[in-house]
Amino acid sequence: MIRPEHCEFVQLRSADDEAAFFAQMGRFFASATVRRECGGYPLNDGPRYRWFIVRLKGQARVLGFISIEQQADVVRIREGYVRAEARGLGLFRALRGQVLDYVDGLGLDCTMRMPEACARFLAPHGFQVRSTRGRWVTLVRNVHAGSHEADGTGRGPVPRVGSPAAGAAGGGHQPDTPVPA
Repeated sequence: MIRPEHCEFVQLRSADDEAAFFAQMGRFFASATVRRECGGYPLNDGPRYRWFIVRLKGQARVLGFISIEQQADVVRIREGYVRAEARGLGLFRALRGQVLDYVDGLGLDCTMRMPEACARFLAPHGFQVRSTRGRWVTLVRNVHAGSHEADGTGRGPVPRVGSPAAGAAGGGHQPDTPVPA
């Protein structure tokens, strides 16, 4: 049985090494099954894309992936897929955690489009529905929106770092209450 602890999680970019990237990911780009399961559209790649992949340690065969596109002010989660034989084993959950950790490290908002029926699975991770079109929704996760852990642990509100300004003596907008002597 495949378990996350038996796997390695790596990041790939075609902009770094196009031949190596497509040697590992090309079959997913060519697969009609993957296209169908990713909403019916072909997979995309470009210089702003980063691919988070999972494979068994010591093996080159990719078991699943999530792709993101980093823009100046937002990260867009584009596609995600796990091979049928590797589903239900926690691999996608582990990939999602890596992606959200990466996005949190960038300090950017995150957005994605997905089937409406799946949106409820991302609500515990800080995603909210921005818009709906047919059976698809656009979700957004604001910076510091909350935790990406399903149990609510992890990132919380931004801590207060400042202190209130001290009012000048006699210069406040409300007078101090007189103290009896």
